[in-house]
This record gives sequence, structure tokens and C-alpha cells, in this order.
Amino acid sequence: LRFYRDWTRQDDLKAFKVQVKETDLDVRASEDLSGETLKIVKRLRADIETYADRDPGFIESLAPFPDDPSAPDVVREMLRATARYGVGPMAAVAGAIAEAVGRKLLERSPEVIVENGGDIFLQMNRPVRLLLYSGESSPFGGKLVLKIADD
Repeated sequence: LRFYRDWTRQDDLKAFKVQVKETDLDVRASEDLSGETLKIVKRLRADIETYADRDPGFIESLAPFPDDPSAPDVVREMLRATARYGVGPMAAVAGAIAEAVGRKLLERSPEVIVENGGDIFLQMNRPVRLLLYSGESSPFGGKLVLKIADD
């Protein structure tokens, strides 16, 4: 359950959801760009799935993969991100997709929020306040408010 999505308020932006297989996006933009977003997600997933078909270890690896100049951009971003932290490439899939979608949507909307399984791409032209949910078992008791800017 993605109950935390109910905590999001950005009333002046259009909210829409796009889901393709495991990719489940909650998006906010200046207009409903769900059709455009669906096309972007399908292309990104096709790039990742095609690359994974070439090397099945890509999906299962818990260790970083070396950079591959021939890989699609989204896969290269996953490889770079996970190499920094010593984890397997799929640890970065949600964030890489959220960022790639968000950057593409910025061509059509001046402000964009893309959430994908808790990974967030955010480009706003005004101060925002973020709430970090750390889980019930955390030492913070479930919610930790991180104030980014006054509103």
C-alpha cells in the first residue's frame, strides 16, 4: 500500500498515476501528462528489460556492475548510482525511472513531482516542505519532518 501518497498536497498541480508492470508512478504536473508519461515509462522499461536480457545477472546482482558505454542512458544512470554505494543495479531502478520521467516532463511543465516507490524527483519553482516517512520501527517513531523551506 502506498498510503503515503495520501499525504501529498499540491492542489494547483494536476495529479495522475501511471503504472506499467512494477513501475507505479504518482505524478504532479501543470497539466495531465499521463499519456506522455506512459510512453516515457514504456520506453525506459524497454531499455532496462532489453539490457537485462543481454545479461541476466544485471537483475539479480547485489554488487555493482561496471559502467557500460553501450548501455541506454537510464541503465548507465543506474550503474553510476549503485557503483557509488556498492549495491546492485536494481537498487536504483525506481529512482532512475522517476528522474528520467521527471526530466522529460519538465519539457512540458515548469514544475514536476514524480514519486516511484518512495523515490522522488522534484522540480519546483517555489519553496516546498517535505515529510520523510521512516517507518514504524524507526527510532523516530514513524515520521520525521524535514523542513526544507518556509512557506
